[in-house]
Amino acid sequence: MIANKLFTKPESFLKAWGELNDGLMNLSWDSRSHEKGQGFIALKGDKFDATDFLAEILSRGCPLVVVNKISKKLVETYPQTVFIEVSDTIKYLQELAHLHLMDWKKEDKIVIGITGSNGKTTTKEMLYHLLHTAYPGAIHKTTGNFNNHLGVPFTLLGLNENHQVAIVEMGTNHPGEIKFLCELACPDNGIITNIGPAHLEFFKSVENIFAEKRELLDFVKGKGTFVINIDDPYLDSVRPFTGLVTFGEKNGDIWQQNQVNLKGNVILKNEHLMGRHNFENLAAAYLLSYSLFPSKKEVFISAASSFTPGNNRSLWIEKGEKKFFLDAYNANPDSMKASLNAFIKFTKTYNIPQEECLFILGDMNELGEESETFHHNIGSLLKELSVKNVAFLGRFSENYGKGYKNPAKIYLNKPNFEKDWPLLLKSFKYFFLKGSRSLQLESLLDIT
Repeated sequence: MIANKLFTKPESFLKAWGELNDGLMNLSWDSRSHEKGQGFIALKGDKFDATDFLAEILSRGCPLVVVNKISKKLVETYPQTVFIEVSDTIKYLQELAHLHLMDWKKEDKIVIGITGSNGKTTTKEMLYHLLHTAYPGAIHKTTGNFNNHLGVPFTLLGLNENHQVAIVEMGTNHPGEIKFLCELACPDNGIITNIGPAHLEFFKSVENIFAEKRELLDFVKGKGTFVINIDDPYLDSVRPFTGLVTFGEKNGDIWQQNQVNLKGNVILKNEHLMGRHNFENLAAAYLLSYSLFPSKKEVFISAASSFTPGNNRSLWIEKGEKKFFLDAYNANPDSMKASLNAFIKFTKTYNIPQEECLFILGDMNELGEESETFHHNIGSLLKELSVKNVAFLGRFSENYGKGYKNPAKIYLNKPNFEKDWPLLLKSFKYFFLKGSRSLQLESLLDIT
């Protein structure tokens, strides 16, 4: 909860109608989830304006409203509500979140920042699972993938006096965003999962992506622990510094089916995870947890085995005799390769014939001028992997097909695919599904 005294402190604060007591209050931004007794900030952006819902919010009982422009009629109609006028509601939200964070950090608290091209949400969830197992109720994390200029402030505003650690996921699709989020959240520890071709439409090159992600490392350097995978060629270029913790084959770590053997005789096992990339995420989460709380080593090792993925990320879902590997939260070339290799390894390990498998690949978005090439290359990879049954879905499906060269089902849009879905379901036993968020491939499981 937020101390009421902070609501008038942000630089973008202009004027208040009414006075708040010396207590605490939660702040909501979503009219759909707002509850009586919570304050409400009417965010206004290029495509949204929450002031449209103020009358509804106020009718429920709302002690505080933050807006860009005060309506005298509303002030007169709801005299029990304190109204705050600000120059910019989004800027106010960010400033308020930073003030709340600084108020929380007056005591000995820890902030962890996580970024990377792939796996940052999974790594965040793994890190939370390990730390929460050791310290129940003391760990706060980003909800879902609220990792941008709006999501990070709301993550910070969710901090309370019981929390000792904040895990803040930081995403970006434009240059300069990670530096801004670091200045907002002030992480003193961090993880970069990997560097790869994501959001190239805006970054233009992987080198620019590395420069952007590195802002987190540069901010944390000299403050605490930072974990990287030196098997990543970009991260391997980072010069050693006090607090840097590395892992990877170059460190002597060994990746095996359902486990990773870390240098130092630490074995992390997990029967719920598939693919080396997921065990790399688990290794990063463990190493940071252990660096911060070495006395809980055995707790972390044990907790690593019980983590289960969620939210359409590397999920195995069974419906009757049908088995679906759902990794459909998002997709870029590196994450697609990792998931394909993991699935193929799974089929070989358990002697599953390719004839029983259908690979469903959707678009990989925001890849800029090289989009067609990246999709073509993934198609070529499928051919190299001797994949037999493939369905390509989306505007780049033909580019996938040109790379694959073998016969494949091409669907330029989801409705056309859904018409054939019942027949495809009858024809195969195992299904691989991966594509960008816009396709929402998980919805196919609702019509099985």
